[in-house]
Amino acid sequence: MNLMYATGNLTEDAKVISHPAKGDQAERDQVVFTVAENKTKTVTEFVPVSVWGQKGFAEKVLPFLTRGKTVHVEGKKRNTEAKTGSNDVVYHGYVLAMDSLFGLKLLSGGQGGSQGAEPASAAPAADPAPAAQGAPDYDSFDDDIPF
Repeated sequence: MNLMYATGNLTEDAKVISHPAKGDQAERDQVVFTVAENKTKTVTEFVPVSVWGQKGFAEKVLPFLTRGKTVHVEGKKRNTEAKTGSNDVVYHGYVLAMDSLFGLKLLSGGQGGSQGAEPASAAPAADPAPAAQGAPDYDSFDDDIPF
């Protein structure tokens, strides 16, 4: 199995592609987005992600997958391919493909997105900043340390 992991920020809001039923398969939704993964201070890798699911699942996750959100995704690396005029197969690159949402984790609230206000459950309430503390008074420590 060819597993791939990526952690980074979404480059834009996720998009939904609806696929009609084929043969014995039911209708399915595909959510696509790109994760910008910083490898070093000057090198950023852009990882295309595709999440497949049953019809209707996309509406539940789209409010959370907006530009700037930090996510961790785990899935299979699948090559993208196309046929040329002479029926030769040309590989363009790869996509991180996920068959369920179990490999998707939201890590931060990010900077919001273009879809308006976030749902109440999207980000926990921010805690107030802790008060600044001065340097500890080392003379007040107990010297009876048993080790």
